[in-house]
Amino acid sequence: NVTFRGGYAKTRPSFERIPLATSDAATAMLVAKFQGSGYYEESNTVAHMIVVAGGKVYKLTPPASGINWTVADITGSVTVSATRERVHMIQADEYLIIQDGTNSPYIYSDPASGSWPQPADDELNRVPVGTGPMAYGNGRLWVAQGRNFVAGDILGGTEGILKFTENTHLNGGGS
Repeated sequence: NVTFRGGYAKTRPSFERIPLATSDAATAMLVAKFQGSGYYEESNTVAHMIVVAGGKVYKLTPPASGINWTVADITGSVTVSATRERVHMIQADEYLIIQDGTNSPYIYSDPASGSWPQPADDELNRVPVGTGPMAYGNGRLWVAQGRNFVAGDILGGTEGILKFTENTHLNGGGS
């Protein structure tokens, strides 16, 4: 229970309950089974908390003024398993990828409409179903599949970071 912010060891700050604005989405999120949460920063530098509860994905936005955070259901037509105990999520460039270990990954990128840019045309080379944590580093998305990891294509490449066509070229190929 120690933090080193500012260069010195001190007792970490206490947790605070976030006050939520009253809405149907906030009520539904609070009564549903909590499955995971993470941080998501949109391209315009607006930061959000993302919460998965009861198989639905919620975006919590900090208040511009006042103290109440707003809650929006951004699930859309793609859902996450409501029966999984834990989901894994990571932000890779502009995308938020959420894995439940059984279904195709939930991918969110457009804050206005909630788009899912999962390439449906190429089943073999898209973001695979992951069963554990993911990482995003050095321009690549890494997905755990049991005891193995697979690497996505490099940021700035011809295919984009949501494709997995280069994995066979990484140090011997495979996972």
